[in-house]
Amino acid sequence: MNDVSELGPPAAAIDLGTETALLVIGRHLPDGSLEVLEDHCLATRLGAGLALGGASGARLDPRAVERTLDVLETFVRRIELAGVAPERVRAAGTAALRAAGDASSFLAAAVARCGLHFEVLTPDREAALSFDAVLADGASRDVVVIDLGGGSAEVIRGGGQERFSVPLGAVVATDRWLGGAERLEPIDPKSWSAFRAAARDLAADLPDGAARGAELVLLGGTASNLACLDRGLESYEPRLAQGWTLAAAAAGAWAERLAALGLEERMDHPIEPGRAGILPGGLGCLAAVLERLGATEGRVSGRGLRYGLLREALAP
Repeated sequence: MNDVSELGPPAAAIDLGTETALLVIGRHLPDGSLEVLEDHCLATRLGAGLALGGASGARLDPRAVERTLDVLETFVRRIELAGVAPERVRAAGTAALRAAGDASSFLAAAVARCGLHFEVLTPDREAALSFDAVLADGASRDVVVIDLGGGSAEVIRGGGQERFSVPLGAVVATDRWLGGAERLEPIDPKSWSAFRAAARDLAADLPDGAARGAELVLLGGTASNLACLDRGLESYEPRLAQGWTLAAAAAGAWAERLAALGLEERMDHPIEPGRAGILPGGLGCLAAVLERLGATEGRVSGRGLRYGLLREALAP
């Protein structure tokens, strides 16, 4: 057992995305390894509806803002209970806050209600933090990383120096093509076919065959849920998704299967209940990206952006 006096002080990192808010709290052990004290993921759907707002009219839904601030208040309580000093907290926003025309109002509310000062990450900084987290988790520098979120899909390669992004994300796809996340019925076949074609068209902006024969790591909630489906688990369990290697074809197969089910029927499978409305779209996006990159298999990791932020907060 480690002597408490030898443990480093804890730090915390919050990753606020289009679909989820994530919190990780951790510290360094005497040997320099990372000890994770808490790791939370809650659906807020901050970016719900942004894809429908147009280039100049994209605004955050007030209900989504309120949901998100409630979650952030919970995160702050967890951070305080863990004894994390304010200067060792990192909070970062990604695609939703980059896209929203009223992001500054949300950022001000996060300070006023929660005392959290968010950095809105540039796509390049987001990619660098995610890539560093994957390397710290044991991947080689030649790894190709796919980070599929609610608003976009990022592909990182070349030792972290090359980044490609396309507007393919679970929330954006569901809002734009599939009737929204609250749709109870199976997805209309015509809408589904149109979405799959549009996803392939958008993925064509990625480098053809970039993952062929390469080590591949898949980040994001869509990939984590896919791992649980692929493993045939009884319920969603992210710890059992971590490190699971799956065939690239599984993304498209499960996308088709879930699209043909109603919302409640999807929940009979080992997925996050709060993700049931957007998972077919997310899997369809992931399938298009994997197909374009020429991938045959990939390893799933839940240790993405927030872990890169945490390591930054823990640095001397």
